[in-house]
Amino acid sequence: MKKIIIISVLMLFSFQILQAQVKAISKEEVEKFLHSKTYVVLEDDPFSVFNGFVSAQLKNIWKVTPFEIISNDEFEKNMGDPKNSFMFMSQARFGKTKTSLFKSEGSQGDDAFDYTILNLVMGDASKNLNKLPDLCIVPVAYAEVDEDTYEYKLPVLIKFIQYYIDYSQKNPGKDIQQVVKENSSDLKNYELWFLESDLAPDVKTLAKIKNFYPYPVKIVTEEEITKAISENDPKVAFLHKVGPEGTAGDGSSCWKFIVTAKEGKPLYFDNHKISSSNPDAFLSDDFKNMAK
Repeated sequence: MKKIIIISVLMLFSFQILQAQVKAISKEEVEKFLHSKTYVVLEDDPFSVFNGFVSAQLKNIWKVTPFEIISNDEFEKNMGDPKNSFMFMSQARFGKTKTSLFKSEGSQGDDAFDYTILNLVMGDASKNLNKLPDLCIVPVAYAEVDEDTYEYKLPVLIKFIQYYIDYSQKNPGKDIQQVVKENSSDLKNYELWFLESDLAPDVKTLAKIKNFYPYPVKIVTEEEITKAISENDPKVAFLHKVGPEGTAGDGSSCWKFIVTAKEGKPLYFDNHKISSSNPDAFLSDDFKNMAK
């Protein structure tokens, strides 16, 4: 099965990876995108959750440009047109070596990890996948993690892309770190929802969470989050955790994003190295940070 593969290297420090993934874009880049037609590229696997989501739900969510669903082969034929934009899922490798902001050629060592990412790019005459201008790149999961674990979150990841495009049109040249910083004061205005499985042992219950974060929190199921997303619940924000889920051990990273159910607005971001004392989960330190 053919996969869209991007060879990538990033410094895994604090916000730097996210800044590289969702880089600051200029007003000109935004305007060019808004005048484009977006081609949404299906994966070759006909049973992929992304394909099912695109076919069933995208028309109800994607509002910023006209769009058309195409195959991988059609993408390879049309990616050279700089007037078109493209959305697709891909796999990318993130490691510790410092190079360019996102894409690069070459291979990495054992400290690099493969991720599934959602891409929004413009076409480029070179037809080189690694030269397509990035507009927004969203980390979805580690590549080996079962896609069923993130299927319910895909609508909000699309909403986040639209939020970031709209934000960049009004605030050109600002990166995602600045977006989160400006939005962080809104955290206390939302009820924060978490899956129990995404919480570290010392914050596994509401009583334990109260020791670190005094504002509204709810431990919920995937079905409840799905319902909040579909109903555009304006009061709910939830955790999008990107962790290895047992597919990688100590030394891998856990990425934590709090986004709103209605619009995909990012309210919090952090990451940590996974170890025996810091599991693949949302930590008490995260609740402390949000309570500040």
